[in-house]
Amino acid sequence: LSDFQDKISLDFPPEGSTLTQTQDLNHSFHFKDYAPRAFSRIRKCFGVSSASYAASLCGDLSFIEFCSNSRSGQFFFFSQDGKYMIKTQTKEECTFLRRILPHYYRHVIQNPATMLTRFYGMHRVKMHHIRRKMRFVVMGSVFATREDVKCMFDVKGSTVGRAAKP
Repeated sequence: LSDFQDKISLDFPPEGSTLTQTQDLNHSFHFKDYAPRAFSRIRKCFGVSSASYAASLCGDLSFIEFCSNSRSGQFFFFSQDGKYMIKTQTKEECTFLRRILPHYYRHVIQNPATMLTRFYGMHRVKMHHIRRKMRFVVMGSVFATREDVKCMFDVKGSTVGRAAKP
């Protein structure tokens, strides 16, 4: 149970530290990694190494934002290599995913071919100078495939508050 509640926190000063490299921002930021051991085992189950995960997300720090008609108002990004989709989260969404994580974990470990979204990590960045916290979840991109994508559909998970003309 503690694996699902654990958090690792790191401060990233511009000059670096014994645990972090120097970075180009003029301000420090604080990084929090939620349930790192549980998400590491989930990534391993899906054949994603910690090294490749970190390289995709931290390589040149470039992300590709895409427009979305998300009712939540959250932002979506692709990692530069297209392997991962990053979605910002509200505090409530973060709390919800942390609450269901033991059940999700059990399901994906028992069903590695599941068609459920592949959640690979959940993190938070706190920028002290602007007093803002950004929570986000990292998911496997369904577009990271060798197959040609010929047609795409925007499938929603709920019909509440959604309507279409005939």
